[in-house]
Amino acid sequence: MRSATLSILNPPPEVTPLKFKGWLQTEAAKINAHYPPGHVIRIRLFLTPRLMYCLPRKKMDALMQGIVNRNDKIFGIELYETDHSLTADEMMEEAQLAQQDLPGA
Repeated sequence: MRSATLSILNPPPEVTPLKFKGWLQTEAAKINAHYPPGHVIRIRLFLTPRLMYCLPRKKMDALMQGIVNRNDKIFGIELYETDHSLTADEMMEEAQLAQQDLPGA
């Protein structure tokens, strides 16, 4: 049976709309490299409105699909809008909620 993980990503405040694409591609590649072959990863990406809408919808979809296509263990990215960058405590809470959503949890 394959192992599955839901990873939480939350850009820090210093990630600007101009840096967002590169930041996301780098973080996704790090997550992908962290897990062994055969692992299944789904990313929950929490974005402020400034980053959520920095690209037209089609370009954002293409960015997400490109990340999935280039990273063999990443099978999807879920977008969540938040009014602020998550704190460490909020990220831990989201990680706990994410683990409950995994099959067999």
